[in-house]
Amino acid sequence: MMFAHPIWLWGLTGLLVPIGIHLLSRKEGKVLRMGSIRYLEDSTTKQFRSLRLNEMLLLALRCLAIALLVSFLSGLQFNASGSHQKKWLVVEAGLDNEARFSSLSDSLKKEGYELKQLSKGFPSLDSAKTERLDYWSAVDLLKRKSLQQVVVLSYNYVSGFKGKRLTLPTNIRWITAAPEPIEFPIQAVRLAGDSLSIRKGTSTPQETNFETVKAITPRGGYFHMGKDSIRINMPDTVSLAFVGDEVFAYDQMILTASLEALKGSIPTHIQWKNYKPENISQAPKTAWVVWLSTEKIPEGMINRQIILKPNGVESGPLLSRQPGKEGSETWIITKRLNEEIALQEKLPWQLANIILVKPEVDPGFDRRALPDIAQWSTEATTGGLQADIPAGQNDPSPLLAFAFMAVLLTERLVAFKRNQ
Repeated sequence: MMFAHPIWLWGLTGLLVPIGIHLLSRKEGKVLRMGSIRYLEDSTTKQFRSLRLNEMLLLALRCLAIALLVSFLSGLQFNASGSHQKKWLVVEAGLDNEARFSSLSDSLKKEGYELKQLSKGFPSLDSAKTERLDYWSAVDLLKRKSLQQVVVLSYNYVSGFKGKRLTLPTNIRWITAAPEPIEFPIQAVRLAGDSLSIRKGTSTPQETNFETVKAITPRGGYFHMGKDSIRINMPDTVSLAFVGDEVFAYDQMILTASLEALKGSIPTHIQWKNYKPENISQAPKTAWVVWLSTEKIPEGMINRQIILKPNGVESGPLLSRQPGKEGSETWIITKRLNEEIALQEKLPWQLANIILVKPEVDPGFDRRALPDIAQWSTEATTGGLQADIPAGQNDPSPLLAFAFMAVLLTERLVAFKRNQ
C-alpha cells in the first residue's frame, strides 16, 4: 500500500470533529419541575439502549466518511500481486563507470535493486551495449512493467528527448547527472608542411560551440585530440562559373572580392572563371553556377545555382534559398550588391555557408542537457488530484469515491430519522 499524495493524510485530523461533537453532546438535559408524576409512564431500558446505539452508528458513519475522503485525496494505491519483489536501477551508458555513483548503486543493490541498462530491452548492466533508448520512450516502457520502484540515472541529453512529454510516474525516481564538458575534433586539413587547420567543437550541458584554429603537428595521417583522432585531409577545391552581363559587372566584382576574402581564412581552394550567357555551354562542369544575367537559365543547368534576382525590397535576407527538386540547390540574391551591403550582410561568410562542404559532426559529442524543469509534464491525469498510476499498482480511486458517497448518504438518512 502506498500514497501518491501523502500530504493529504493530514486530513485525518478531521476525525476529531465528529468525536468531539459526540462527546460534548453527552450531557444531562435541563431539570423541569413538575407538580406530579402520577400520569407519566416509565421509559424502558431498551429505548435508552437504542438511542445510545444510534449515536454510536452516526459517529462511526461520519468518521468513516472522513477516512474515505482522505484516502481518495491522498491517492491510495495497492501493490499488485508479486510487484513488491521487483526493483530496478536503470543506468545510462557511461554513468556505470563513474565513481560519483558507485556508492549509490552499491546501496541500492543491497536493498534488492536489479541493475539494468537504459537501452532497448533493459538488459542487465554487465551485458553488451544495445540500441540506445530515448528517455520518454523508456518511461513509457517502464510504466507497463510490474515494478514497485525504479531509480533511473541519466545524463538527460537534449538529443535523448523525443516525442510527447510525459508525466513521471510516482514509482520512478529520475536522477540527473550533469555530463562533463568535452572538446572534440571535427576536421583536420593539411595547409603546408606541418601546419594544420583544425575545426573543433566544445560541448557543455548548456551549449555547443565550434571554432577553427591553426595547429602544428609532424607529418602523419591522423590528428589526435584527447582520446579522439581524425584523419588529416588535403584541402578541398570548390569551383564556380560566373555567368554575367555587363549591367551586373559591379555585382560580380563584389562577389569575387568576397570570395577572395575567404581564401585566407578557410582551408579550401576556391577557384572561378567568368563566362558570357551565350558561351556557358562551352564551360567545363563546376560545383556552382553564379547567374548574373537577365537571360533565362538554359535547361539542364547544374543543380547548384546562385541567381541574382533583386526583388526591390530593402528589408529581408540578402540570400534566400528557393524550394526546388530533391538534390537541387538554388539560392537567390535579393538585392543589388555594393560595398555597404556586403559589409552589413557579411556577404563572405554567407557565401561560405552556402558553397563550402560542412564536415559531419558525430551526435555523440553533443553534451547539451535538458533542464530539470523542462523534462517532465506537470499535468495530472485524474482531475488534478494525482499523477499516472504506475503499472503494477491497483488504483482504488473509483471504489473509494463510490464508498464515500454511499456512506455519506447513509449518514444523512440516519441523522434525518433521529433528527440529529
